[in-house]
Amino acid sequence: MNESYNDIRKERISRALELSPYLEGGLYDFDDGLKVLCQKSQRSSLIIDGLSFHNSNPLTQVSINNDQPKHFYGRIMWFCSSGDIKIFSDAETLIICCSKSNYLRKINNYDYFSRFFQIPKLIHRDEANNILIEEFIDFKGKNNQDDDVILRTIYEDYTSYFVNINNPSTVNYKTMNNLLMVSSRISHLEQFKYIIDLIDPSLFGLEFPFIKLHGDLWTANLLLEKDNTNNRGLWYIDWDESGEYIFFFDFFKFIWNELDVNCNYTYLEKYLKGCFDCNFENLFKIFQLEFLPEHRKSYLCMFFLNFILDETGMMAYKAKHQEIVDFRTKVVPLIQDF
Repeated sequence: MNESYNDIRKERISRALELSPYLEGGLYDFDDGLKVLCQKSQRSSLIIDGLSFHNSNPLTQVSINNDQPKHFYGRIMWFCSSGDIKIFSDAETLIICCSKSNYLRKINNYDYFSRFFQIPKLIHRDEANNILIEEFIDFKGKNNQDDDVILRTIYEDYTSYFVNINNPSTVNYKTMNNLLMVSSRISHLEQFKYIIDLIDPSLFGLEFPFIKLHGDLWTANLLLEKDNTNNRGLWYIDWDESGEYIFFFDFFKFIWNELDVNCNYTYLEKYLKGCFDCNFENLFKIFQLEFLPEHRKSYLCMFFLNFILDETGMMAYKAKHQEIVDFRTKVVPLIQDF
């Protein structure tokens, strides 16, 4: 293990011991990437599906004392990239925010988006300690047979959302030229000029609505409820990347995440073949716009340009650098063939 790995391991073990009053007693293991600390009995949990664990490595094990007073009985601890920590029990999810701004952001996102989307309910707010508790959704694993339900529900939910917020006070119209002007000072803009060149020039001066969206939509952030007796179906989680994006951003972020993370090219191929044209035509019409099939590649690249330029700081650019490389190698050759 390298020095950086050891430093992270030591820091997270220390943090876990500090937060042991929120964890059930027992022996816990870190996954190989140090993202999750979980009780051995929880390794088969869907929450950590896809993560790998060493079979036996004392350096990545933590013993939690069961004798001390407990404030929560979690059995899985997730270290989020934002610096927040989520602790899961069988009935609730405890969220320990790393800052007041993260805490308030989560509150604001819930208060806004829960009016339009099905989001786990916030059942406790502790502003003094930047702690939230939300209901735990008992969800099931997804398979290919669930694709139609997921896609249909997303389309219906977003259609309803767009209709509800389509008024001058909540919709900000901007052009891609506006976006480029704001970002023109970025020294590394030339490194993804190839994306700009793939967009039809006629679209840069056209005004598109930029609205509050999830920002990181994909199957990992969508839960299918196991017991669907109330027809509640699909739940949306992890709104930390929410922000103001071009209105079709979330649809393409779904396609992109599935391709880049899950190596699932199905959604992109269907989109390029026109399988989703009818849906996009209806969504565009809500904002008095026309979806043009000949611009499919351009819309996709406009999304990615918005994704890259959403945050103009160098650190944000570095965080997205690998995705810029992946887009060029995984997507560009495909869309050039259509």
